[in-house]
Amino acid sequence: MNRLRAIGVAAERAMLAARHGVNTHRGAIFGLGLLCAAAGYRNAVGIHKSLGRLVSERWDDDIL
Repeated sequence: MNRLRAIGVAAERAMLAARHGVNTHRGAIFGLGLLCAAAGYRNAVGIHKSLGRLVSERWDDDIL
């Protein structure tokens, strides 16, 4: 989660710079970032679970 958080913070900074400090996509960046990470993990490991389930299993406590 620490690596994902660092990537997310960088994306948030870019979004805020592009939108002159207006929070327009923070939730989408967070949610899509988790789904992309789960998709990459699923592909690397070769398992057949839904992305939502992987997100829940891997980062549930961290998300809360």
